[in-house]
Formats: sequence, C-alpha cells, structure tokens
Amino acid sequence: MKPQYSLSSFSIFLLFLHCPNTFAQPPAAAPAQAPAVVASPPAATPTQAAASHGITNVTKILEKAGHFTIFIRLLRSTQEENHLFSALNDSSTGLAIFAPTDNAFLELKSGTLNTLSDGDKSELVKFHVIPTFLSPSQFQTAVGSHLM
Repeated sequence: MKPQYSLSSFSIFLLFLHCPNTFAQPPAAAPAQAPAVVASPPAATPTQAAASHGITNVTKILEKAGHFTIFIRLLRSTQEENHLFSALNDSSTGLAIFAPTDNAFLELKSGTLNTLSDGDKSELVKFHVIPTFLSPSQFQTAVGSHLM
C-alpha cells in the first residue's frame, strides 16, 4: 500500500514539473502603435483565464488523475484551492504538491477527518505543499539512489 501511495504522490508531483517553464517565458512584445479604445469585456473568471492562458488548476489536474477526491474536498472546504491557484499562477517558483490518494486517507482511523477543526484541515493541506519547485533529481529513493 505504501509504495502505491508514494507512486501516486510522485505522479501528481510530475504534473507540476511544467510550472516553471510556463513562468519562464519572455514577456510579449509591446504593440507597435497604441490600440484603438475599445470597451473592455468583463473580467475573466479563473476558469476562463485557465482555459485561455494555460493557467494551472490543481483540482482539475487531481480530478483528471483520479483517486484524489478526499484531498480535493479538503482543498475546496478549506479554501486552500484558491491559495494554491494563486501561488501557482502568480509566482515564478512553482509548487510541489504531495497529494495523498483516497486510499491513504482510508488508512486513517475512521472519523479522523471529521474530528479536525477547519484550521486543522487547512494545516493538513498545507503540510502536503512545498512552496517551491523540486526536480526529480532532488529526491532520493529509500535505498539512497536518485530518481533521475
């Protein structure tokens, strides 16, 4: 069970390897002449922005990967989903998220999550996030060899 947990967490980590590449792109060149005044459209919602600019949405990635419904529920109920969205899309450092699978949560004593306060649930989510990009070469296996 534990190797599967490590493999699942690592697979989510690999999904975030592209984040620094997105932020490392050079800014677009300024237009040659000032554009004509046009009424501005309403501000884009995060999902609209994500669709049009390739912005990273953690919950969509986790949903697509599957087996992370409990962690997604924690992200949403604690509002940490919004913090992660901002951190991933407003910084150049990226994030590493070690998202526990549903099976990992099932290993907890029954009712454990229900006994946690909202603050404790938020801390639980934050415990699985490192606020910087980590490459696979920075990890070692249990026997001390590097992943890459």
